[in-house]
Amino acid sequence: MNTIRRLFLFFLIGFVANVFGRNIILKQSNDSGIYQKGEKIRVTVFFKDAEPDSFSVKIRINYSGNTENQKIRNTGGEVVIFDESVNGPASLIFEVRAGREFASIGLVVDPGHFTPGTGRPKDMDRYWQKEKKELRALEMDVKSLPVDSIKDGFVCSDVEMNCTGPKPARGYFAKPDAAKPKSLPIVLFVHAAGVQGSWCLSKPENAIYYAKMGKGALCFDLNAHGMLNGQPKEYYTNLEKGELKDYFLQGVESRSDFYFRGMYLRLLRTLDFLTAQLLKDCKATLVTEIGFIDLTCPSTSVYAAINQAKGEKITFGVPYRGHHLDQKFYQEIWENTVYKPKMDFIADFLK
Repeated sequence: MNTIRRLFLFFLIGFVANVFGRNIILKQSNDSGIYQKGEKIRVTVFFKDAEPDSFSVKIRINYSGNTENQKIRNTGGEVVIFDESVNGPASLIFEVRAGREFASIGLVVDPGHFTPGTGRPKDMDRYWQKEKKELRALEMDVKSLPVDSIKDGFVCSDVEMNCTGPKPARGYFAKPDAAKPKSLPIVLFVHAAGVQGSWCLSKPENAIYYAKMGKGALCFDLNAHGMLNGQPKEYYTNLEKGELKDYFLQGVESRSDFYFRGMYLRLLRTLDFLTAQLLKDCKATLVTEIGFIDLTCPSTSVYAAINQAKGEKITFGVPYRGHHLDQKFYQEIWENTVYKPKMDFIADFLK
């Protein structure tokens, strides 16, 4: 196998413009939901079945309290609710409500120029250089338990690595069992930071899925919180209600105690573990799915973060996706326009 000196960092952290409520249909003029500065944006709404006499529209601008609200009389057919251009980086979310029906759609303008909202602390680099130095001074202690009933030709382990943060890094590591040193690419599968649910728990099948791609890969499926893997549902429920309740607020006033410090250190520990297998001095390719109506992880913040990265960036913007894709009527659209091309790209990348 040829050596592939790339690290594939995959954030599952979401191209069509039609957004379906049961009755409300929103459309925008650019199917991708991504516009250039000064490009005309046209957003319309029409009602598929029962037509209300009127409906309300809320336009969220840049996720701030700066919103526009209006009540519109329904004249029938397709009604224009926005027909303007925007001359700078921006996010717009359109929310339409008619009686009990609700639908929303989002877009971004000039996303390549989103920047962090606050200044970078002067000692930021020095702080993280110190954190990384202390982490790497800690001799790596890896505990590994083999996972049974794995596809022939592959091995998978439940892995725990010590860390300078308050918890170890934990996840599942899979690879072809006959892999030669420096012969395979790396996939780091990073979940949402929830505590329970299929979207945030590490699973052996995730690691094996990517390890089987192309000519084979080293895949680590990392859970965000350093939780034990493969536990009963009650374990994760108790964490969510207890120790990890409102985890995102823990230590928020001190960078040394800030909860996400530990999460970053676990991520760094996992990267060190992976690059110590086959691979050094690599550049990461980030593949990011961005939901344009996500009010928990705003698209502006996600773009601002990935815009700081120097490696190749592949983004899948999803105008109809919030923090979760839980509406069944979006599933087929998402699978065909986001999930399939994303998986096709990964498979081609790992050849």
